[in-house]
Amino acid sequence: MNLTFRQDARDEAVRSAASIWARAVARRDGLKQPAAAEDKIPGIRSALAVDGASLHVAERWPDGVGFAVLVPDGRTLELRYLGVDPDAWGTGVGGSILEHVADRAHGAGFDELTLWVLEDNARAIGVYERSGWRRTPDVKSQLESRRTECRLQKSLA
Repeated sequence: MNLTFRQDARDEAVRSAASIWARAVARRDGLKQPAAAEDKIPGIRSALAVDGASLHVAERWPDGVGFAVLVPDGRTLELRYLGVDPDAWGTGVGGSILEHVADRAHGAGFDELTLWVLEDNARAIGVYERSGWRRTPDVKSQLESRRTECRLQKSLA
């Protein structure tokens, strides 16, 4: 797959990520219309406000097709967001982003990756598990939607 990755937290990159996230959430949840990208920007900006956090944009020239937001927590790197444009679902973009994330984390000296995913998001969980992520017993409920999230981890050792 011919993807390039760039680390970029400028407004244009955040807006692109927010737009991808809005479209992906709408498709995942069967919504007729995605939320406005502006509605998703605060969440991404909040994650990027953590010291050492970074936005990685996956591009298939000339378009952004996915992104990841990484947030460090000690020896662990949390994958706070991973979004793939719904038109690119099933093409390997998600797996390529996960490979990029693992390479970056390992190169930066992190021991482990972690993430939270909706427990009923079987499509995403399948992508994670095929990339070597494993479920933990940890679960939590989202405050707004009351949907359950489960935590996944990937050892980099």
